[in-house]
Amino acid sequence: MVCIDDFATRKGKKYATVMIDINTHKIIDMINSRDYEKVSSWLKNFPNLKIIS
Repeated sequence: MVCIDDFATRKGKKYATVMIDINTHKIIDMINSRDYEKVSSWLKNFPNLKIIS
């Protein structure tokens, strides 16, 4: 299970998206965008992923 959250890195000018393992609360990865296509592309690397929060 993965939790996905986006946040501002520079006062609303730049954004990033972090992927966190819900069970361990550890960061899996972070991308320097909150763009749908980039996040979707990242998710396609994990076809067995069942639950996304």
